[in-house]
Amino acid sequence: MGFSRIISRAVMASSIAALIPLYAFGGGGISRDGQDVSFMYDNGKFVSISLKQVTPKITGSSYTPLGAPTAISTSASPAYSVYSVNYRQDAGEKTGLGLQIRTPIGADLAYPAGSILSGTTVDYDSQAVSILGSYDQSRNLRFIGGFTSQSQNADVSVPFQSYSAVAEKDSGMGFIAGAAYSIPEIAFRVSATYFSEITSEHPTLEVGVVPSTTTIKAPSGLNIDFRSGIMADTVAFASVVTQNWDGFVLDPPAWRAGAGSALYDPADKTTYMIGIGRKFTDTLAGSISYGLSEETDGTATALAPVDGSQDITVGLRYTMDKIELGLGGTLRTYTNDVSSTQELAPGVPLATYSDNTLIGLGLTMKYNY
Repeated sequence: MGFSRIISRAVMASSIAALIPLYAFGGGGISRDGQDVSFMYDNGKFVSISLKQVTPKITGSSYTPLGAPTAISTSASPAYSVYSVNYRQDAGEKTGLGLQIRTPIGADLAYPAGSILSGTTVDYDSQAVSILGSYDQSRNLRFIGGFTSQSQNADVSVPFQSYSAVAEKDSGMGFIAGAAYSIPEIAFRVSATYFSEITSEHPTLEVGVVPSTTTIKAPSGLNIDFRSGIMADTVAFASVVTQNWDGFVLDPPAWRAGAGSALYDPADKTTYMIGIGRKFTDTLAGSISYGLSEETDGTATALAPVDGSQDITVGLRYTMDKIELGLGGTLRTYTNDVSSTQELAPGVPLATYSDNTLIGLGLTMKYNY
């Protein structure tokens, strides 16, 4: 293999992750970014900004206040935006420093008139700031680690249950630890990165008069990422992302007393992805990938009425001098029909959801110093 071809493979691999600006979606529910800090395994000094516009389509059936069946329209889940900012620089011959700002968790629902769910709204926002460092044990082995401060707040209104809650913003601390083994000559890298659970305590006012405290445990998780050159200017890549949602149970006392179940009690999620990237010219590269998120038991609350998914993502990247621009799109199909955990009557779910999809468009801008 010629030296120039080896270099071509290595350069292609160094930017392949950024070819897919929309891959960093979670596997569904209220996870929005897939907990990705893989930029810390790259070299050099750079800053990147990722902006994504997401349009879900949530459809299904419920009942009118008089008990007659009725459809749930797509406007139950309006479009939303997701962003992340990454910065990395060398701090020494073997060390590096990084900063990340992202939106890891979110929900935005507003059920329109016509069903018993009319007026139900959910507004859940979060922001995570991570300070990271890296150390090269050898030419092939790199360790990373750091700390994350994550804040979040929520506002929920469920008129048919005569319930509302406002959880004030609070934050908690967690840590990140990972390692990567690479062989630059063949553009090979495999990495494993662990994200700890983050606990925050939120003063909450339920039904306008009942004070309480809502404990939120943002999920721990593990990312395993792989990529390797398979021929000149071509890289294959894959990943497995797990998120442990078992501690993330929203169960305010007044809601529990009225509804008899948790407001939100998600199951653990594992998402798989495989893809291929290709350098077409010195300035243009592209990629395509397939993602799969495993199904659970097919039940959910109105907060996140989806379960299981399949994704197709395509991306293009244009490089000019120190600037890289990426454009991508994702089509997601939710694979499992969902029944509400709440019941209109024994054995009759309050709502069912099917044929749900998501379309995302993303733009990534990277500047290499």
